[in-house]
Amino acid sequence: MTQETLKIIKTVIDYVEVNLKNNITLDDISQKAGISKYHLHRIFKSITGSPLMEYFIGRKLSESTSELINTELKIIDIAHEYGFEYEPNYIRSFKNQFNVSPARFRKEKKAIKIVDKIDLNPINYIKDGIILEPQIVIRPPIYIVGQLHKLYIGDNCQGYTASKVASEFYYNHKHNIKNAKGGEYIGLTRYIDKNYSYYQPSIEVENYKKIPSSMTVDTIVGNKYAVFKYIDLCDISEITINNIIEIYDYVFNTWLGHSGYEQSHSFHYESIREENLRADYCEVDIFVPIKRCI
Repeated sequence: MTQETLKIIKTVIDYVEVNLKNNITLDDISQKAGISKYHLHRIFKSITGSPLMEYFIGRKLSESTSELINTELKIIDIAHEYGFEYEPNYIRSFKNQFNVSPARFRKEKKAIKIVDKIDLNPINYIKDGIILEPQIVIRPPIYIVGQLHKLYIGDNCQGYTASKVASEFYYNHKHNIKNAKGGEYIGLTRYIDKNYSYYQPSIEVENYKKIPSSMTVDTIVGNKYAVFKYIDLCDISEITINNIIEIYDYVFNTWLGHSGYEQSHSFHYESIREENLRADYCEVDIFVPIKRCI
């Protein structure tokens, strides 16, 4: 992920803003961005969390609330002003977006949550990729099965040990686990001391029945987590150790040190879903258990 990619997303956001009263299409926006609409849709949603055209419609509807509040224009005229050919389409879209009709919103002046212009400032550069400001989530306990390895941190930094054992498990052993739940890969790191850690490439399972004898079971505690999304425009195997070091430096030193949170348990894990992996694209979610600093 280069700064050029973020420039493209900024171009798209700005293009949307100047066309809120026009009826542009995904083809129009992708032509302006200079990339395919498939690629644009994917990276826009990954970086912003919103499907592009849903964001565009949400911005139209949000901006139209100003006319509903501050003018006496007819609803049909507001609909046409914001590029809706038919008034019923505008009314239906408005109600789907805000759970209230335009007429009722105008009459009752209800408070609603609008779709504001996306701010790219929370995005942080990590070498060739980016890492988004974390979401705070509550995740229930997870039962996992995988292969446990004790790693010397120095060896891991020099020899990509964790990446190698992760690939070995994923491509050669994962299929032996018969009660897998979903397609999420989980790379669990439990800390031993400053020199060693346990790393367990795993998948989530329904229960601990019929587990292969060569596998290790573990339970990831239900807890509050800070979830960091790392995005890069490359095959996941091309992420370098320098990228990884910088990612975790940001997570544990830059963010955690200034967040008002502290790590609640001595582990973290990576979550990777196969549908988020391409030859030229990858996403990795990093889950860090947290609690408020006392």
